[in-house]
Amino acid sequence: MSAKCYVKVHRVQGEVVISICDENLLGKKFKHGAITIDFSSKFFGGELMDIDEALSLLEGATIASLFGENVIKKAVEKGLFPPGVAVRVAGIPHVQLVR
Repeated sequence: MSAKCYVKVHRVQGEVVISICDENLLGKKFKHGAITIDFSSKFFGGELMDIDEALSLLEGATIASLFGENVIKKAVEKGLFPPGVAVRVAGIPHVQLVR
């Protein structure tokens, strides 16, 4: 069984913003210093899909936000990001893409 993730595509002022998070993060909140990271359905809760399928959507993204062990690991394996590029926010790996 392959890992799943939630993907939501936002279209805002000519930008295509894609948010992707590991399946187990949706609906949770984490504190990181003064910042609260909210994996809300509004921003992340689009479609539940296979991580490979989700990452293929990044081709059309102008901005992307990826969170989670599984998502980041697969993105690095596919060569989308170099190893070690992810930062940890509240202990969760995170990468952003801006084109």
